[in-house]
Amino acid sequence: MRKIFVALLALFFIIGVTTNNALAVKGVKYKEGSVSGGGSIEGKVLFKGDKPPHSEIVKEKNPEVCGTGVRIIDPWTLGSGGELLDAVVYIQDIKTGKKWPAPNYKFDQKTCAFSPYISVMRNKKKVEVVNLDPIGHNIHTYEYIGKIALSKLKPGGINMTVLNVGQPDQGFTFKKKIKLRRDNQMKMECDIHNFMHGWMLALENPYYDMTKADGTFKIDNVPAGTYKVIAWHPTFGTHEQKVTVSGGASQSATFELQM
Repeated sequence: MRKIFVALLALFFIIGVTTNNALAVKGVKYKEGSVSGGGSIEGKVLFKGDKPPHSEIVKEKNPEVCGTGVRIIDPWTLGSGGELLDAVVYIQDIKTGKKWPAPNYKFDQKTCAFSPYISVMRNKKKVEVVNLDPIGHNIHTYEYIGKIALSKLKPGGINMTVLNVGQPDQGFTFKKKIKLRRDNQMKMECDIHNFMHGWMLALENPYYDMTKADGTFKIDNVPAGTYKVIAWHPTFGTHEQKVTVSGGASQSATFELQM
């Protein structure tokens, strides 16, 4: 009886985290089609506040490939006005719209780093991982369920392993379907080299963009309607707002991330 109670309690906890998380995968089925008279959402993502220190880990293994010294494991870039590079801005709750581009979801392990550090893919599709180094790596990924800041889960969040695959040789390549169930955040690590970190968002629809160095983004071909739009970055967290798009018009939106 006690075991049943503990199991039910754990289940309620997971449901509670998922329900309260703005990033949680809602199970909205997206239907691809044509868009007539679509508009756009464009603007900037800014960070407001004092710049946090970078997180660093000393590189202690395989210096002949990985180098020496410290590795910044959250390599964010901010402009003089807080303009944030490589934030992901996406529409969460759209049900139908433009087609996904041809899939090419891939990242490398190169010079003992995940490249790119932040990327986006279509949930329930395959990602390709390539080891370009002359040493062994592995890829250990986690579905992060909950809100994050400074590249860590906030209290109350949980993580669940998605992949844990060894890549023993240079050129070792594998493809694997990624299926995140409760959230869309996936953290990537290497268990051999603890200074290798990366992030991927697995989204349900193709309405997203990554910010440029000046913090700007543009999501185009959006059907008329009101949507929940989210700006996300693993260091600076999230900011969401409702945005209404009129047929053929451009709607501006500014997202200010704070910690």
